[in-house]
Amino acid sequence: MVEVGVPGGDQPRPGAPGDGVVEVGSPLPDDNAIAAHARRQRGRVTLGQLRDAGLGKSGASKRARKGRLHAEHRGVYAVGHDADARWAAEHAALLAEGDDSFISFRSGLEVWGALPPQPGRPVDVVARTPRAHRDGITVHRTRRIDPRDVTRRYNLSVAKPERALLDAAEQLDDRELEIAINELLAKALTTPQRICELLARSPGRKGAKRLKAFLNPDDGYTRNKGERLLRTNVMPHTGLKRVVYNAKVGPYRLDAYAPSHGLGIEIDGYNPHNTPTNFAADLDRQNDLKTNYGVDLLRFAYRTIRDRPEKAVADIARATPSPGTTRA
Repeated sequence: MVEVGVPGGDQPRPGAPGDGVVEVGSPLPDDNAIAAHARRQRGRVTLGQLRDAGLGKSGASKRARKGRLHAEHRGVYAVGHDADARWAAEHAALLAEGDDSFISFRSGLEVWGALPPQPGRPVDVVARTPRAHRDGITVHRTRRIDPRDVTRRYNLSVAKPERALLDAAEQLDDRELEIAINELLAKALTTPQRICELLARSPGRKGAKRLKAFLNPDDGYTRNKGERLLRTNVMPHTGLKRVVYNAKVGPYRLDAYAPSHGLGIEIDGYNPHNTPTNFAADLDRQNDLKTNYGVDLLRFAYRTIRDRPEKAVADIARATPSPGTTRA
């Protein structure tokens, strides 16, 4: 082992600071290239990237012993520090699992902001060719990766929201799954239509049935079922003397109508394929009933009539006070 001189010159050629002496003829590590990789990857680099920059495995080990590199996974290092920057664990997991991997399951929902992060929890990564087990990573193997299911967020390869939901439906409890669905829909990160399209091309997926049940809790709803429950579970307890079912008011049909109070009652089943046009038409209909026919309209979800009829009874009672009283 000798100090390296600059070929063709008399001055010594120092190694990278702190690395000591290098062998004759070996290239000096390109620290600028290493830093460039680290900047793009939240301070993380792979062993392959270090090699491309002229720093082999032994050189990486030497820097690790001196605290200039910090091993995070096999073949993945944090450069210069071991601080856990936001999404650094996810980025390191992707580097460890290779180019065909992406974040999904609960970790994917965390990236989309649909669930709060759980520090210390292993990162969920989907890969077609998983590598050896690594602490801090849960690898989910898949036979095929559909490009339609993967995108980028925060410079991470991540499942699209609907794919992350479908994957996570296999591992989340009911409460977390419902929170995630509501958050993604409320933030307009996905739509019921897009979730249904994914379910249609994902037959046999373990979480598909659960996700569909949460997306469409009124599966099996029909107008006849809704009217039957209204007749048996709700209206007999309201104290109203006369109720007309399937009543015609102007050009409209109402599930129930109390003429003495000018009150119409409608039951709505959730329709994941509802559109802005349908929504606007429902509002126009409600306004027309009020302004042109003097009918106030109460609308109940089918699941309320089915699961909480006492809530519907209380709402109808407040909307139809006895003579001589005022509405609450």
